[in-house]
Amino acid sequence: MDEQREAALDMLVAGVNKRRIAATLGVHRNTIANWCRNPAFLKELGRRLDERNVEMRLRRAQQVTRYADRLQSLADKALDAAMQGPVDAATRRAIRLWIDLYRKMVVTERDAV
Repeated sequence: MDEQREAALDMLVAGVNKRRIAATLGVHRNTIANWCRNPAFLKELGRRLDERNVEMRLRRAQQVTRYADRLQSLADKALDAAMQGPVDAATRRAIRLWIDLYRKMVVTERDAV
């Protein structure tokens, strides 16, 4: 595949519209449309989009994990602080219930990613 088609593929994957791609590459917009009808070009575009989607899912999973770990740390600190002071049994049960529900939500979110 030539350099212009490679550049067009990169821009399509990045979300650039066909008119802008054509202008950037100095070709007519119909040229880009024709390339997009070429089976080999489409196959490569699909491969690159799939690769990008995998990378995005991995990044999202890493972000969810970081946020979940941070929230867990904050929740543990809040529970520790609440348990230090004069807290009645009902409040302690409510805090523990909230922590348990939070942990289940984090596990569900991690599994969904």
